[in-house]
Amino acid sequence: MKIYVYRIDIWMNLLIRNIEDLDSSYYSLKSCLTDYFLAMACSENPIIVKFYGANVNPELLKQSINNLFELLLKKHSLLD
Repeated sequence: MKIYVYRIDIWMNLLIRNIEDLDSSYYSLKSCLTDYFLAMACSENPIIVKFYGANVNPELLKQSINNLFELLLKKHSLLD
């Protein structure tokens, strides 16, 4: 069954979103999604790798990580 192809847009939107409350349970979900995406990316199945290569935007993931890092710095008063 190819469950990885169903509604990847929803998973991507959850994965790239950040919220102000860094103690939110949302980040547990985001961590699980990250683990899932990494497991799929490490797949030895070329069809899955090709699908994720075509549907996952690494630039959006990088921007999300940078924004999260900025939120963490602000929370600890290390950034304006």
